[in-house]
Amino acid sequence: MSGESSASGPAGGTTPSGGDKSAAGATSSGPKDGTASKSTGKTDRHAKGAATAKQGRDDTGPLSGGGPNPLADQSEAYRSGLNYLSVGNSAFVDSSQIRDLQIGTRIVQNLVAGYQGALGPGPVRDTVMAGIRATYVSVDGYHDLLAVLRERHAIVLRSAPGTGRTTTALHLLDAVTTGKVARVAEDREVERLSAEDIEECWGYLAESDGVGLREMHMDRLGQLMREKNAYCVVIVDLDALRPDTLGGYVRDHIAPEIPPTIDAHIREALRDHDGLDVIDRLRGLAREPETLATLGPQPHVSEVVELASLLVTHGRGEIGYEDVLIRSRQMIERQVLAWFAPLRAANKGSAHETELRTGSLRIALAVFSDSPYDHVVNTAEDLAQRLISTTAITRNRRRPVFSDDRSGQLATMRCHMVEKPMFVNGLPVPSQRVLFDDDRFPMAILTCIWKWHHTVHPAVVDWLKELVKESRAFVWVRAAQALSVLCAMNFASVLHDLVQPWAASADEDERMASAIILDLAAYDERVRPAVRAVIHKWVRGDDNRLRWTAALAQSRNLGLRDPEIALDHLRIIGTWRKVRSYAVREEPEEETDEETVGSLELHLAARWSVASLFAAGAVEPVLDHLNAWLLERRNGLRTFALSCILQLMATRPFAGWEPDGHIIAADRARWPLLLTLLERNPALADNFADLVWQTLNAAPNDVFGANQLREWIREAERDPACLSALESFLPLLADSDHARDHLRYLVRSMRVDWVDPLAPAVADLIEQAIDKG
Repeated sequence: MSGESSASGPAGGTTPSGGDKSAAGATSSGPKDGTASKSTGKTDRHAKGAATAKQGRDDTGPLSGGGPNPLADQSEAYRSGLNYLSVGNSAFVDSSQIRDLQIGTRIVQNLVAGYQGALGPGPVRDTVMAGIRATYVSVDGYHDLLAVLRERHAIVLRSAPGTGRTTTALHLLDAVTTGKVARVAEDREVERLSAEDIEECWGYLAESDGVGLREMHMDRLGQLMREKNAYCVVIVDLDALRPDTLGGYVRDHIAPEIPPTIDAHIREALRDHDGLDVIDRLRGLAREPETLATLGPQPHVSEVVELASLLVTHGRGEIGYEDVLIRSRQMIERQVLAWFAPLRAANKGSAHETELRTGSLRIALAVFSDSPYDHVVNTAEDLAQRLISTTAITRNRRRPVFSDDRSGQLATMRCHMVEKPMFVNGLPVPSQRVLFDDDRFPMAILTCIWKWHHTVHPAVVDWLKELVKESRAFVWVRAAQALSVLCAMNFASVLHDLVQPWAASADEDERMASAIILDLAAYDERVRPAVRAVIHKWVRGDDNRLRWTAALAQSRNLGLRDPEIALDHLRIIGTWRKVRSYAVREEPEEETDEETVGSLELHLAARWSVASLFAAGAVEPVLDHLNAWLLERRNGLRTFALSCILQLMATRPFAGWEPDGHIIAADRARWPLLLTLLERNPALADNFADLVWQTLNAAPNDVFGANQLREWIREAERDPACLSALESFLPLLADSDHARDHLRYLVRSMRVDWVDPLAPAVADLIEQAIDKG
């Protein structure tokens, strides 16, 4: 081989080996739209191939044949976290001021102090019962519920919190009594109620955890009620794991439909209003997708009622429609503020431990929503211990409360379980995951913690920093994303205390975490210019580790926002200083000096990021720049372009890549990404063939390019659809006798492979495709 590249930048970092931007940018001549004809593609290939013909063979530098891209391993976790932690999902960011709102004669309170509108024990007020009669919307199966209650005088209503079960229970009791309804104190166990507790012809609403309640207890309760012509509805939480021990007394309850519920409350609130046009207009607004979207996918009935109240206030001319939308979205943050209000209270002894554990579980769910349930619980326990250790409370040594009753606790948390696969070596394996009912909760929770609960910051930050050290991508990536929320809210401090030290760390994992924190912090448009300025400085500075981090920070969201800037930065980083040629060696020799290893690492980081941008949707910008870089006669930039192409050839979509927002079908998950894109957009074929052709005709890239084609053929052997796509593509590569001979030799060598000989039928089809070139 020809030794070292002759281009070298000075120690100050002023001139990388790829040359200046004017010579190397995407403005150079070459294919721009990826739709050139086959003949044009061939001409371009040979022109590019001649760029370094005077050297005889391309001195390609530290190419590892398009090996594994660590960003691909992170992509599933990154995409999952991005769904929940983007700034746009947060009501706090859009409108962070919690305001009191006068609605008729009531006020939507500031819930920081934990205000709750729950009914107390004893007789239910007449005004409450009158309101229920006027606005109640029957749920599915209501008449069956009423019939069972009339027959047995006692019934168990089973459902998740927030479904309107209390309202239904009160309406049932109102229907079978003369309006005399009372609520049983929460500390009274249903199975211990006696005749002395029951008044003639009254209806009773009770709640139970359901753990000790049995059919025999309901038999006894029903008999007591029957003797005094009274009735009782018992509410229990839905728990799929708890056996049904209540016989014919139990009935499931589901929430009423949203539009009729809103209609009923609008009609009642405006019953004295002149004219029906306002009611009809508000009913129309209630059905607008924009309005319904503010409620999220599974709103509580109380939130639906509050939206109706907001619409009524709008109908009276007190607020605008935009205010309705803003304040409806704020219901999420008010719920979160109520959840975490106990953390602001004084230490209340052992009872405070339960609140800390519950808060820890909610924080863990915010960080790891859509992750395996057991992992969420285990990390929540770790966080709980950290929070408990900062207080003087006596520790409760029994099993954590959030692992005792999975389905009931998750319903209270407004979460649910789903069966969803995780990918292991490109293959899906089943996984039980837990996620919030509403995607807005994770961001709202983290924002609430950072803004309002400063006393827990040290424990939460230390917990996240420890999780970043994990080897599993779905753990450390999501932890870094959570830290990005803090970074966006306090950029200057977090940059100085955390991001920059990690970015300059000798630990590659810390540098990767720093890149993710910067990338997602830039989601906030108020912070984005500052992030860009930091990246610009690091790219052109003296520290290769900062430069390496800058490359990865532009590999996803930040790079996609302006791929031209990102790709130019990656050009600089990928060609920084002189790059020693290691020929076909995968790793540098031990005696290689530190400067050269740094250059190799920069080269790899930049090409990983180019491939990541391409796979994440920047297909045309990456193609434009690669074509321009291949025409550059300075070897450093052409070397970098060829290295990037090899990385593209090695990329598979199984790890979660979604080019241009298109979800890759499961049966295409292991295909080469280039073939997957060609199947969707055949117009890219000549451009892709041009790039692949370059790797097959530039030593030692030809070795690596051939190895990647071997992998393509192996996938085609497993999947007939992939084989068909490859058959269509190969003729574009076989544009000369030399190329056809080279490809035929590759197939012949695979036919006689000692370990895995290529299936003869597949080999025959591929050779026939080559002959068509």
